[in-house]
Amino acid sequence: MKKCPTEERARTFGIGRFEEVDDFPWLWDACVEDDARESRGEARLVSERTREGYNITKPKFRGSLVDRFNEKIAARYLANPVFYDEGTLLIEFARGRGDGFS
Repeated sequence: MKKCPTEERARTFGIGRFEEVDDFPWLWDACVEDDARESRGEARLVSERTREGYNITKPKFRGSLVDRFNEKIAARYLANPVFYDEGTLLIEFARGRGDGFS
């Protein structure tokens, strides 16, 4: 979507100017915080390191990020209804393993 020219995106998908809220930075921060805990000799809380990077191990942790979505969206977008006059909000989240989509 980001690489698609605005006019083409609007014509093809009905989405012109858009902003996104993505939970990846929150997931990444949790994993980096676990790295710091581990380096201090403490137990990791939500993740494990894998060959590919990280795996979230705490059941339902990803689902708990819904509250962060709600806070950010309420503060930035619901409080600014004019945004929707010409903008579209995309909410991005990916899930895998046990809490993935099939």
